[in-house]
Amino acid sequence: MAIDRGRLGPARQWVILAGLAIVLVAAVMLRGGSRPDTPAGASRQASNTQGRAVAPPRELDVRLEALRGERARPGAIDRNPFRFEARRPPRGDDEAGEARGPASRREIEPAPPAPAGPTPPPPIPLKFIGIIESPGAGRMAALSDGRRVFHGRTGDTIEGRYRIVRIGVESIVLEYVHGGAQQTIRLSGQ
Repeated sequence: MAIDRGRLGPARQWVILAGLAIVLVAAVMLRGGSRPDTPAGASRQASNTQGRAVAPPRELDVRLEALRGERARPGAIDRNPFRFEARRPPRGDDEAGEARGPASRREIEPAPPAPAGPTPPPPIPLKFIGIIESPGAGRMAALSDGRRVFHGRTGDTIEGRYRIVRIGVESIVLEYVHGGAQQTIRLSGQ
């Protein structure tokens, strides 16, 4: 509802303006706008945000002589914390009194990488959820990829990518059609 200023007299406009000013002052006072030199403001300063009183600050015990005294120096760094390796023995004189030479080649050079063969195929993402046995059809395995259910006998191809090698009581052996190692999937019942 819009107020038409032409219909309100100047006296009414001043009354509405004064009412709004009173509401604004009351809102500021309720939000904590009092000054700190008043007793109400001083009590607010002496409390924390949870309303509990804060203890007055106490005198700190500072021992300047202890700060000026001798401190232990850090020792030599004997390992790199960013590498996973065993702690090296300290360098210096051996028990026999001889100075140690440089570390052996085995300590300095990293081990040669293992020969990289063909990467293994990724795991088959199917779950073995059950066995279906019927006198006419024989033993069939039920498999699921989380969205669909597949079924097949020994030698059948599932989803065009996996071949059933063997169906056991508690597991099934699958392999990739285009070669790859066989993978055994245990019965999950899900």
